[in-house]
Amino acid sequence: MGISFSISSFNPWKRKADGTGIETSENIKAKGAEFDGPVSIGTENLLQPPRFVAPVGYTDPTNYLRISFFDGNLGTEWTNLATGGTVSDDATIYAKGSKGIRTANTGTASDAKINKVPSPALDLSTYDSIVLRFFVADTLAGAGSIFIQLGSSGSDYVRASRAFDTALLDKPVRPGWNRIVLSKASDFGDVTGTMNWAAVNNIRVWTHNNEGATIAVTWDELAAVKKSLSKGVIVFTFDDGNISDFTKAKPALDKYGYRATSYIIGAWIEAPNYLSASQIQSLYHECGWDIGSHTYNHVNLTTLTTDQVEDELRRNIYTLKNLGVKNVSSIAYPFGGYSPTVVDIVKKYHSAGRTVVSGYEVFPFGNPYALRQVQLTTGISLVTAKTYIDRAKANCEVVIYLAHKIVDSGAAGGEWTTSDFTALVNYAASEGLEVLSLAELEWKYGR
Repeated sequence: MGISFSISSFNPWKRKADGTGIETSENIKAKGAEFDGPVSIGTENLLQPPRFVAPVGYTDPTNYLRISFFDGNLGTEWTNLATGGTVSDDATIYAKGSKGIRTANTGTASDAKINKVPSPALDLSTYDSIVLRFFVADTLAGAGSIFIQLGSSGSDYVRASRAFDTALLDKPVRPGWNRIVLSKASDFGDVTGTMNWAAVNNIRVWTHNNEGATIAVTWDELAAVKKSLSKGVIVFTFDDGNISDFTKAKPALDKYGYRATSYIIGAWIEAPNYLSASQIQSLYHECGWDIGSHTYNHVNLTTLTTDQVEDELRRNIYTLKNLGVKNVSSIAYPFGGYSPTVVDIVKKYHSAGRTVVSGYEVFPFGNPYALRQVQLTTGISLVTAKTYIDRAKANCEVVIYLAHKIVDSGAAGGEWTTSDFTALVNYAASEGLEVLSLAELEWKYGR
């Protein structure tokens, strides 16, 4: 069975195939691409924008190596190594293959572990990430973790884990279906011996519950993937909708025809030193920028009730759509405040969320609702900012820069100077990296 992707589309404006002008989702749909549309709430169509749907008959891409669908009978493909907990075939909950394997723990802390010995050994040396898809039962109570370990001998292995937690991690484990992408370069931090990725002959996955906790996971898919990017990508994002997005950042980006993502606060539109309605429209319609949400009142969403979070998101989307922004597809969390509850609501309206957590991203994103970034403030020099471009170039990674206000001189706190920003854009161009808005990145490589 082939793998089928449903990749969230972002802002519908994109370059035409011949490089001229722009093309809308309506144009693309007319050419035969399939979309499942958004759902209306009340009288306003505010839910997340259309998703790109893979054509019928879509097969495993060439950058994908299926390792297991966990559908071989337990004891054959996978063997039970549980030191407590229970392990069993699951013919009820699965998405790929014909069944899954369920590991469960309750009460006393224990490991419910299964082991696979590939024969012949797998050569994963040219792959960049490991993908795990699994289902977490709604009966989840208390805390614990999932683990994956890959080895090339008994004493040479790497290990990664992700926790069940009330706090949202960069790659969270939540009730329901989960798909996590683990970078070989950065996510397998527990290393023993010298791992030989060209000869992987032992794979283990397991669940571990903390004392008194209950967890149940059905494992459904394990794969290795190569990067979909052939070069590093830089995404410039701007929070708050400062007028400098238009007067300072735009000219530096226009030199190369680059686009960026501007996160707008609805209540601040037309306020002194902030973008006007006409400037937002110009960035979107004329320059092809991606316009995202920074909520209507710029309030920490974790301090609000669920109804208040809904109101903040809906009011801002409504405001921006009234300016002609067709898809407000991503959000930047004000003050970096997000939680599992917040994200569950955000998913109804947006296709991605950017945090204030520092770090790089690999693409496709492991968790599009917890995107990491690099802040351009007085605390980071131009020399340091350039090093992120160097790493992105070397590893085909994505760097999402976050800027607030760009000023000509006297930068303080969260500000950065026009000269440094212009020099950073010039450097990205000189190093041959792609500079894309978040929307362009998804449109170009997400499908």
